[in-house]
Amino acid sequence: MKFLLRSVSLAALVLLASCGQQQQADSGKAAADQLAANKAAATKLFNAGWNDGNFALLEEMIPADALDHSTIPGKSPEKGAESFKSIIGMFRAAIPDIHLTIDDEFGEGDKVVHRWTLKGTHTGTPLFGVPPSGKVLQFSGTTIVRLANGKVAERW
Repeated sequence: MKFLLRSVSLAALVLLASCGQQQQADSGKAAADQLAANKAAATKLFNAGWNDGNFALLEEMIPADALDHSTIPGKSPEKGAESFKSIIGMFRAAIPDIHLTIDDEFGEGDKVVHRWTLKGTHTGTPLFGVPPSGKVLQFSGTTIVRLANGKVAERW
């Protein structure tokens, strides 16, 4: 009888431990799936804005209450898509053939980090007060995006 009780107790412990491991595995998979979805959304946002000039998609992916901490000289943090559209519009007007390349991508939780390079020929409007030079310009930087429900909540 003691042997049977010990066996049943041991079996119950093994079952409970394996259930806990399965829950951890399921939770880890869900977090990995969410991070992959966030990375895809952040990449879609960058490509749509910088490479395609698709401001309609920016409007869709950046809600009115999203906070943009990224500033350029003379600008204060803003809410919604207008700030990001303004920055992209300024560069696209000055550098019509601009192209953004994502050089590195990292993510943790609800944040995605891109290290990027912008490159194109300055043949359009003045940029930061500098008249068009006809020269190829290249900029590099890093952007952090926090996402919630597949949309931008904050951008740095």
